[in-house]
Amino acid sequence: MNNENLDKLITNMVHFYILFQQEFLDLGPDVNNNEISPLLFRMLQQIHLEGRTTVSTLSKRVSVSLPNTSRNINKLIQLGYVTKKQDELDKRITHLHLTNKGFDLVSNAILQSEEKLFKKYNKLDSDEIEKLNESFSTIRKSFIKLGTLDND
Repeated sequence: MNNENLDKLITNMVHFYILFQQEFLDLGPDVNNNEISPLLFRMLQQIHLEGRTTVSTLSKRVSVSLPNTSRNINKLIQLGYVTKKQDELDKRITHLHLTNKGFDLVSNAILQSEEKLFKKYNKLDSDEIEKLNESFSTIRKSFIKLGTLDND
């Protein structure tokens, strides 16, 4: 790939990211829960997405310092949304898991977001929906490929 095409790709990705973020911030779930801040909710979503994770991985994923991530995780544990479990093979590693309460909160928020998206994108015709579907599939596959190449 030549540099001009790579420059265009990166510019388009940055612009897309900004627009995509705006669209999804508007779709933010109505958690209706005074004890959960947007940051705590993002952490719950990330744990839900990964199934289990570590504090250090979560810190990177949500772009929060390790001490602040630890403090917030302790709050989520106190509130009953997250548990910690030591790795069976390597006792130095502690995994974070959602409790049923945490899973229910995130699952309900996902359903709310899906309903909002359905209403919003229901305005598109079948061809537009199919093109978007193909585009997102291509993007997802490219990110997976880039993620595996990143380990080199």
